[in-house]
Amino acid sequence: MLRVGVQGDPDDAVELCACLLEVGDALGDVVPLLLRQRRCVLDTRSAMIRARPAHDPAALHAHITPAA
Repeated sequence: MLRVGVQGDPDDAVELCACLLEVGDALGDVVPLLLRQRRCVLDTRSAMIRARPAHDPAALHAHITPAA
């Protein structure tokens, strides 16, 4: 199982939950989400998800790690 933690301003994001669910499906696993945002546009890179809000590409990021 994987855990996804996200940091940033929830008002800056677009479509985070749907994208994270797609990542979970792509990894063939159930992803329990620990989120402070609800939406963002994601650029996935192996163990890192980067959210890219229109006005601040570095404002949000998420780490995917094995759940304990």
